Amino acid sequence: MLLNEKKIRLFISGNVVLILLISLFYRFWKLGVIPGANADEYWLFYHFKDILNDRSSDLLTPTGRPLAFPYAMAAYFSDLIFPGTFWTLRVPAAVSGVLTIIAAFFFLNKTHSIFAATAASVLIAVIPINIVFSRLGWEYGFIGLASLLITGFSLKGRWFFCLISMLFGMSLHPILVFLSPMCLLLASYDLWTKYTFRISVKIMATSIIITAPVIGVAVFCLTSDVMKAVVFSKLSSIMENLLSVERWGLFYENLFRMLSYDIVIDRVGFSYMDSILNGKSLSILFLTITIIACFRMYRQRNLRLLIFSGGVFLSILSLYVSTGLLTVSRPYERYGLFLIVPIIICISVFIDHLCHTRKTRQICLLLLIAGAWLSVYEFNRLYFRTFELTGGNVHPTYKTGPVEPKIAAVQWIVEDYNSGVFKNSNRERPVVFTHDWRTYWPIDYVTQQKSVKLIQMTETQWTNDIHLKSFFVFLSNNFQLFSKLMKEGAYILGFSGIPFEFWYYNMVTGMPLKRTDFLDFAGNPAISVWYCNERYNSYDSKPEK
Repeated sequence: MLLNEKKIRLFISGNVVLILLISLFYRFWKLGVIPGANADEYWLFYHFKDILNDRSSDLLTPTGRPLAFPYAMAAYFSDLIFPGTFWTLRVPAAVSGVLTIIAAFFFLNKTHSIFAATAASVLIAVIPINIVFSRLGWEYGFIGLASLLITGFSLKGRWFFCLISMLFGMSLHPILVFLSPMCLLLASYDLWTKYTFRISVKIMATSIIITAPVIGVAVFCLTSDVMKAVVFSKLSSIMENLLSVERWGLFYENLFRMLSYDIVIDRVGFSYMDSILNGKSLSILFLTITIIACFRMYRQRNLRLLIFSGGVFLSILSLYVSTGLLTVSRPYERYGLFLIVPIIICISVFIDHLCHTRKTRQICLLLLIAGAWLSVYEFNRLYFRTFELTGGNVHPTYKTGPVEPKIAAVQWIVEDYNSGVFKNSNRERPVVFTHDWRTYWPIDYVTQQKSVKLIQMTETQWTNDIHLKSFFVFLSNNFQLFSKLMKEGAYILGFSGIPFEFWYYNMVTGMPLKRTDFLDFAGNPAISVWYCNERYNSYDSKPEK
């Protein structure tokens, strides 16, 4: 019997370690290729460098919130070590994902049991949204770690460190202010049970004086003119959110879609795919565990754990009332990302509370291992394999191929220009007109403007009507420069499927274009390059009026 017990423990330990290693591998594998580079990953880095070099004093993002300085500093140091590659600015988010797994084990092993710590670490490691955002060079890759620190220190009752963690979290994004209900409930309980009423009032008053300005700044940022349109619901819809049973159901379902593989299916852009680990199945499972665990905690008078779970629910409720369905719906699920870790910790603690014997805990761990292996398999199938077979079916900036199409296009431009096809050009490097900021910033980062000279044609986002108008204005105002550069050997780089030829033929007579496509994994054009060369001689045509 003892031998069987040792074999079971060895089997469980081996599988847990292997699952964790694979999940860590998933955070770093092909980091510079899958998915394609998004300009948002590079804008924050460049803006931070401009601030350091006194070229900018704007401490706000275009959405009206403060810059995420902790992530920007991490990206800056990563660039010092690994400069000029697409995966460089993604490394900090991947490392943050690893630290979140380790920190979860540390906190729950101290506050509950090694079973709860193992369950939380495995779940955080394999939940797909955590892996997805660990592979993007955004500040949202740090949100999980910040949320874990806030929740962990709250559970331990280390309120000074909890306050520091809250400041760290809100410096990444003010949306983390919605974790304050959970912290305040637990802090109030600790004050009530550990101190006299007079001392509790003094401590609470001091805490409010310290934190009120920070919370005020966070709320101001969240309700600024731009962020209000993106995040906050109108005041008139708050009552609708509270009273609508249908909206409650949709919010709950969408929240668990974030925990499931529905989020991965959305991220690769193929709605016909499906997974056993979908939002509905997970929401039913969690609801069942929650009801049974809360009833048992109430029977046993485990008030602190009940208050913790109530605080998590209150944080979810405050987010829902303020934002409606938006923060848990595509493509804004990144705003609700901070809820994932507290929910996982709740699940782990609930399961730990329901398992009384070593045998039941072993059974639960075996079931968890089976689910984790299924999750590992599903992530490879639905994310990596789908990108490798199709290149993705999402926004063009995320489409990718064996070589990231933006890098492949720039490499081809440099080789083509250096081959001497533009014999009349005296320029040392080619001029590249990039379609918009989504192509400009990633290419600017990997080239550092050394191998090519980049010119951004328009700063408008990718919508055909707006871009058509902006591009027409650009050509009208800069045609002489444009014509001269095309004659000397300029290239136009943009997402495939955008009718550059149509615009040129309607505006510039006698300037035929050649086109070279750079393919995604499925062999479909992802990035296209348009250019003229010496075989064409009608460069001095003027645009039709």
